Amino acid sequence: MKNIMRKIGLSMLFFTTTLFAQTPTAAQMAQFKQLPRAQQEQLAKQYGVDLSASGSSEVAEKKPYIPPTKTVAERNIENVDIKVDYQSGKQLKPFGYDVLAGQATNSPIDDIPIPNDYIMGPGDEIKIELYGKVNNTFNLKVTREGKVHLPELGPINLSGLTFQEAREELTNSINNKIIGVDSSITMGSLRLMQVYIVGESAQPGAYNVNPITTVTQALVASGGVKVTGSLRNIQLKRKGQIVTTLDMYDLILKGNTANDVRLQGGDTLFIPPRENTVVVDGAVMRPAIYELKNNTSLNELIELAGGTQMDAFLQNVTVRRLTTEGVEVKSVDLSNKQSTKFSIKNGDVVQVSQVNKTLTNAIAVRGEVIRQGVYQFVPGMKVNDVITSIASDLKLTTDLNYALVVREINAQHDIEVLQFDLGEAIKTPHSRENLTLQKLDQIFVFSNSVNSQFWRGETEKSALLLEQERNKEQLSQAAKEKIQQDGMPEKMIDDVTGAEVEVSSNQDSKAMVGSELASQSVQKTFANRNLNLF
Repeated sequence: MKNIMRKIGLSMLFFTTTLFAQTPTAAQMAQFKQLPRAQQEQLAKQYGVDLSASGSSEVAEKKPYIPPTKTVAERNIENVDIKVDYQSGKQLKPFGYDVLAGQATNSPIDDIPIPNDYIMGPGDEIKIELYGKVNNTFNLKVTREGKVHLPELGPINLSGLTFQEAREELTNSINNKIIGVDSSITMGSLRLMQVYIVGESAQPGAYNVNPITTVTQALVASGGVKVTGSLRNIQLKRKGQIVTTLDMYDLILKGNTANDVRLQGGDTLFIPPRENTVVVDGAVMRPAIYELKNNTSLNELIELAGGTQMDAFLQNVTVRRLTTEGVEVKSVDLSNKQSTKFSIKNGDVVQVSQVNKTLTNAIAVRGEVIRQGVYQFVPGMKVNDVITSIASDLKLTTDLNYALVVREINAQHDIEVLQFDLGEAIKTPHSRENLTLQKLDQIFVFSNSVNSQFWRGETEKSALLLEQERNKEQLSQAAKEKIQQDGMPEKMIDDVTGAEVEVSSNQDSKAMVGSELASQSVQKTFANRNLNLF
């Protein structure tokens, strides 16, 4: 009985808490915690109170209900990738969808030029400026009857007139009825109308647009088309009938805006799902996933992809086709006009390969030459046909006594190495040193290890500076010889610091001289090694 009364009390507690959205007191929470977990959850569920996510059995405050709001985010077409599993392993995007992708908006754009053939209607605004005898400005809206009411002139009918005709009508009325006044007539804000965008739209629904909005502008305002939607069969319906069909490929690839017509109030844009798609990859200008329309030949598909690149191998274009038995591979020769009519089907993967870029009729020259690189091979050519002059074709550091020809002798790329006297081959064309070359031979020319910069006067030290150092070294050597004979003086002047240095004994002087000579020997050794690096 006591437990029953406790449950009744807690029920009243939760009823009161839920009704007035109050937080339970500490005493109430203490009583609630004494109940088993199952009873806690039952009471909380019964009275619409959520337990805290932490599992502490505390009752969360019930918040007032907030209706959900519709958030329109910007579509990122870059995240739409479809993997293609074949040689390239690349990810290709569906073609054309990024043109219409953007941030959806339901706010029409007013600050755009108004064409002269714009048809006036109820809700449009006309701005009239009068100057001269009378200075005034009027913002007049076209009424439901299609008229504007200009003070002192009365109503003027503009319904069904183009903007150009309406401007002429207002100008004539003002000039005829108000003497000494000139006018400037422009278009104000445009009337709004509602259109519907349905189907495979990024944000389907009803949109408020102005009367000069075209099909593509409405699609952009709705955030674009899903990748599952068709870009080649966008239908404009008016009163249940298809008025026109827009093929976005005509607009994107050819700039054809003939079917990008203006919308009218109540129009519906229907985007059906795309049906036939193929993949084009390889040596084409625009590798992508394309949507097919009607019957498409291989040549027409290559044109959609922008044509082939200059290094495309047209003699063997591969088409992979899914069948009930697996993937069927077909090879098509696009250099044959008859083969260009090859019919493409839904799901085909077209791969245009590149030509072989391996050198076939060339020889290479490497090393200490003025112009390294490849040269055209001509049957019967010799070394002096490639390197014709010592002065103009070779560097100053070239070793004229030794060079190599490396030649491949079989398909396994095994090589043989031929040695020859480069100088003799150039000076005496008929000598045996002037080797006859074969296709893909490589001539290697080596360095003679001479410092060419020194002989050209490009070193950091000039000849005068070198002479001064040579003289200084001779004087220093003479002084050292005298010290070895006579002994070290008690004081010496340091060459670096200019300070006086005391020397205690002749033995120390000999040790100092010996150490310095050893250091100079090491420096000369490294100097000789550096000479071989040039």
